[in-house]
Amino acid sequence: MAGRVNGVKIHGEGWRSPLNLTAQVLEATVGEASLDPSAVLFKQQILLTNVPVGTARVVFNAADFGNFLVHPLMTEAAKEAVQGHAFAFDQASVRIQPPSAVPPEGLVEFTGTWRGDGQRYQVRLLPVSGGAVFGKGVQAHAMPLSIGARSSSAGIVEDCLSAFFSSLMVDLQGAQMSFMSLAILPGMGFAGAMADLNLRLELKKFPPLNVQF
Repeated sequence: MAGRVNGVKIHGEGWRSPLNLTAQVLEATVGEASLDPSAVLFKQQILLTNVPVGTARVVFNAADFGNFLVHPLMTEAAKEAVQGHAFAFDQASVRIQPPSAVPPEGLVEFTGTWRGDGQRYQVRLLPVSGGAVFGKGVQAHAMPLSIGARSSSAGIVEDCLSAFFSSLMVDLQGAQMSFMSLAILPGMGFAGAMADLNLRLELKKFPPLNVQF
């Protein structure tokens, strides 16, 4: 006995998780999924017998991006982000600058502290025009905010954060998402611009209804 669905697509707006991971738009699409019918009949569970692959799209405003940066999943991921030391993001510092003459692609700006030297930095994430993949198309630029901080340390921070975001993968209780590309959607100034993230999705298992993230 076997079961199969040709694909799964989810779309939501104004989404919020129990641990305050939020998004203006959340979309996910995967291809063919093979199910274990016996698990449905006898265990009342939906179990996959393959790993469907697809894409996801998440649209953050500035507050959403701040929630994302300080979510426990990100805190854990960033604990060795810069030369083996944590980078602690400042939740309320996020600004999303819409596309303009400079820079033409827009940017995401935030501050945080590198635990390696105890200094605060202003960080800007810039996408590359043309929809390049996230690992090649996002560059972090860092500037120390503390008096007397070494400019050489800023180069370390920006190189490591570029690599960090390029390789970042989050596991939402079975839905594994890794970054592919970033675009900035225009809006009315800083308040209206949004970060549009496209991600690769591997569905190891369906997240439970009572999600814990």
